[in-house]
Amino acid sequence: MNSPLKTAIFIGSLMFLLQFIVGTLAGHFFLGLLIAIGGALWLGYQVYQTEKSYCSW
Repeated sequence: MNSPLKTAIFIGSLMFLLQFIVGTLAGHFFLGLLIAIGGALWLGYQVYQTEKSYCSW
């Protein structure tokens, strides 16, 4: 059984890589990096909360 934190880190990392690649291809390296970090943290937090509430049932 996976822990909610591991799932959140995994999905957040995938989101970071995806957004960073898209941001870099768009030609804005630092803007892409900032968006990627923000998006990864937000999505990781959302997944963590969802997994935590699901596992508490």
